[in-house]
Amino acid sequence: MACVAVGLAGTVALIALFPGGVLSRITHGVLHLPGPGSGICALYGPLIVLCAFLAARWVRKPGAALLCCAVLGLLHSVFMPILFPSAKTAGTVGPLPLRILGVLLVGAFVECLTRLLARRSRWLRYLVSAACANLALLLFYWAAVYPLAGKRPVSAGGAAVLIGVALVAGAFLGGFVPALLSRERPRRANA
Repeated sequence: MACVAVGLAGTVALIALFPGGVLSRITHGVLHLPGPGSGICALYGPLIVLCAFLAARWVRKPGAALLCCAVLGLLHSVFMPILFPSAKTAGTVGPLPLRILGVLLVGAFVECLTRLLARRSRWLRYLVSAACANLALLLFYWAAVYPLAGKRPVSAGGAAVLIGVALVAGAFLGGFVPALLSRERPRRANA
């Protein structure tokens, strides 16, 4: 139930923070990032990663991040186009199943990478997992969603910029707070 609550809260936050075309105006108009994909890598993806980590930290069971992402991906992908039908922004472009699958991919990356890096420091575990999950979402949108939505491919220079933005924004917007909230248990010395 907690995963559903975090997924619902994440959906409400994304819709409230970025109604209509606000996300595109921020990433293209204010930050002057190239596209397509700037909204995905700069704000949309990192916030999904943050929700996935928060659900995983709250529930502390395998699959929590994935379930949170399933709820968030479904609700956001269904309700954003209904509330803002003319908006062509992150989470509203492309076929519905692919938009949901992209968010599920974030949950899968968070689940797998945090387990893979479980013995590493919390900072490395959360920052690397968040950066990689966000980059995976961007690459998925470039490879699967945008071509079907008729979006032009990103230029090589634009791709390099957006990959850098995805890694940095994913790490710091998506992974920093969970790393702060994570409490490392002291290791016992062998007696």
